[in-house]
Amino acid sequence: MFAGESFLDVARKLADADTEADWRSAVSRAYYAAFWAARSAVEAGGVGVAYSGGEGSHDALWNMLVTEYNAIGDSLGETGRRLKLARVRADYRDRTVTADDARRAVRNAGQLVADLRALT
Repeated sequence: MFAGESFLDVARKLADADTEADWRSAVSRAYYAAFWAARSAVEAGGVGVAYSGGEGSHDALWNMLVTEYNAIGDSLGETGRRLKLARVRADYRDRTVTADDARRAVRNAGQLVADLRALT
């Protein structure tokens, strides 16, 4: 299986680069590092993700963390949701993305990945 957390290394490199395109890509790669780590943690825990009412797989995963993992899940799910919003802005919105935005996404994704490792 692909180690999605390796996206975090790519995100770090891109966040330290010099262009907005790099920073946008850093935000996106940071998000996907977190998403893959969350998906792996959930699968390792034997918890299935239930999809409902038009909810996409990404939203369902973050919502499941909130409902299945108690207090720490609230934090994990909320961080995942914030990272997803940042990724959507970086990938689809005509809004400036800065090096600080990229570094924040990398930092938050790195913490989320570490927290998820602690669950398994």
